[in-house]
Amino acid sequence: MKLEQYYEIKPWRINQVWGVKNPIYEQFGFSRHNGTDVAIGVNALVCSPFPCEVTKIGYQAGGAGHYICILSKFQYEINGKLCWIEKTYMHLEKTIAKVGDSLSAGDTLAKADNSGFSTGPHTHIASKRVMKTPGGYYAIDKNEANSTFDDSSFYNGKYSIDLQITLLQQTILLLTKLLPFLSK
Repeated sequence: MKLEQYYEIKPWRINQVWGVKNPIYEQFGFSRHNGTDVAIGVNALVCSPFPCEVTKIGYQAGGAGHYICILSKFQYEINGKLCWIEKTYMHLEKTIAKVGDSLSAGDTLAKADNSGFSTGPHTHIASKRVMKTPGGYYAIDKNEANSTFDDSSFYNGKYSIDLQITLLQQTILLLTKLLPFLSK
């Protein structure tokens, strides 16, 4: 299956791309930017880019701040390798989804902020190609960007939050059609 993901934040304004070399990252054990930094968007909401499960929520004072990890529900073929996608969203104000939640594309994950070691309000999104094992999963890529990969070419140009609006519109339409039957 080909990976196709929605932009998690609307509007999609990148502050820093994946893989930029900077000595500041060495304090975290790698030399390149291990994700994409995106400016805080409308309502500061961060939404799921694809069907997934929430695997971890936590707080890291000197680094990620409040963060949430998701794992794709499906395997995808990327650069000839079949894998799952793990994404971690960092520097959040709070998480909305809970560990174990099974989410669809467009479901709300968290609210963005500026927590942890951060240079300003943004969401840091780190993506990894992973393989599952009986004891968990491990990253496929080994590189100077903390085993992450650049997933920017897999976005479909649409916003995940817009899926919520579409679902709401469909619900309203359905209720409008059912209203005459319910009022009898």
